[in-house]
Amino acid sequence: MIAGQQVTRARELLGWSIVDLAHWSGVERILILTFELGEMRLEKADAEQLRAALEKAGVEFTNSAQPGVRTARSK
Repeated sequence: MIAGQQVTRARELLGWSIVDLAHWSGVERILILTFELGEMRLEKADAEQLRAALEKAGVEFTNSAQPGVRTARSK
């Protein structure tokens, strides 16, 4: 499962706003915002939609000891 901070950082890497991510993922803006702020957990389906949209745009999630993100081309 991805963390809210990872989603925030992934958006920043892409130059996307929450509105952009909502558009590309189909997840409501308020859900994204509250998830990024750590105020709620997402349903598994919503988290998967966010992850899929961000990965399609070129983000790679890293889940080692310190979860993070990077652009796929920075491997």
